[in-house]
Amino acid sequence: MRPRASRLQIVVAVHLLISPCRFIVALPPTFAEFAILGYVDFVSIIIAILITIIATGVEAHSAPGGLSGVDWSVWPPPTTTFYQAFLATTNIIFAYSFAVCQYSFMAEMHTPKDYVKSIWALGLIEMFIYTVTGALVYAFVGSTVKSPALLSAGPVVSRIAFGEPPPSHTSHSRRETR
Repeated sequence: MRPRASRLQIVVAVHLLISPCRFIVALPPTFAEFAILGYVDFVSIIIAILITIIATGVEAHSAPGGLSGVDWSVWPPPTTTFYQAFLATTNIIFAYSFAVCQYSFMAEMHTPKDYVKSIWALGLIEMFIYTVTGALVYAFVGSTVKSPALLSAGPVVSRIAFGEPPPSHTSHSRRETR
């Protein structure tokens, strides 16, 4: 009778099989490969956002009172401290500071004079996505919205939404190795 493998042995074996593959995937790419990973990254993050918006919308619609039962307000609660208000303000500032790391890409662009157009496009698309996502999730969840918004969809759906974009994690690891 053969002895059964322990959980630790299984985890170590899987890790030893996956690690070389991840190393090969994490090797620095060319800029063309990097751009393709950006498209895959964008699509996977949009899918995670859509999962969250749809799940919170369905949950709000099926709650008692429907969408009109969601407790949201344009104004902050009266018990908001200076620390909470300052943190909320800096969250907005950091969320919309989209061009901080873009300068290193200008040198690698095929046509560097398109850099300004690309920054404008990135900024406008990012602001649109952040604003629509934030407004919809806040309208569906209300004052109990969490940060990041993916946590507001409940434990199961948020795990699905966080686990959906593995291509995003791979491309981020490739960016860090450059």
